[in-house]
Amino acid sequence: MELQELHSRVSTTARGKFWLDLNPMTKLCILLCCSMVSICMPGYWFGFLLSIIFFGLTMTCGMAKSYGKVMLSVLVIFVFLLIIARALFYGSGKVLYQLGSFFIYEEGLKEGLRKSSVIMGFSSAIVFVATTTDMESLMLSLEQHKCPPNATFVILSTFQMIPQMSTNAKVIQDAQRARGIETEGNLKARARAFLPMLLPLLISSFSTAEEKSLALETRGFNYPCEKTRLRTVTDTKTQKVFRYAFTIISVLACIAGGYFKWVA
Repeated sequence: MELQELHSRVSTTARGKFWLDLNPMTKLCILLCCSMVSICMPGYWFGFLLSIIFFGLTMTCGMAKSYGKVMLSVLVIFVFLLIIARALFYGSGKVLYQLGSFFIYEEGLKEGLRKSSVIMGFSSAIVFVATTTDMESLMLSLEQHKCPPNATFVILSTFQMIPQMSTNAKVIQDAQRARGIETEGNLKARARAFLPMLLPLLISSFSTAEEKSLALETRGFNYPCEKTRLRTVTDTKTQKVFRYAFTIISVLACIAGGYFKWVA
């Protein structure tokens, strides 16, 4: 009875929001299709429009802050710099503005906007899927679609490695600070405190990896049999039909967009 109650509590991965509860394979299909269309679509409006649409979708599930923070970094670091670089150094076409010895060319500005649209298109799709998808649910869904468990374990461990190391680094810093080691201040003081923190961090990472491998071995991870899981990822017939239809529409859009881009 207790096992049945535990299974009823953790058997599904529902979080109460539509975009959060959507099957990870459906969101992965949206990611691949939107990235493909953003590359093939002519002009420079599609990628920026797609990023705005995804921002609106994240607002409906309470993930707009996480999505907006990452996309703002992409916009400032990559898009603005790319537009400025192409506008200044793509030396052809009409000169829109002159700033000293620098010239802003019309063709360079358009080319920068086109490249930026592609970056915004697939970046917004990747960030949307990353912020609204639980990685464990994605790995479970991939295993349900015949992906090898060894591959899903490597992918999941890679995604979990950076947050775990960040958490361990904060714990080590707090322990060193409690022992009187200076971990804050100018750059020289921080560099001096970095080396004593590095060795415990590496040792803890290696010990964690060993503990994971032993735990998987005791649970028969490599045993050639069908595995039973407490968590399941739901997939509906409607979502399967949507994935096929969305893929076909995206392929047709890529063909049409590639044709108009070639004609232009």
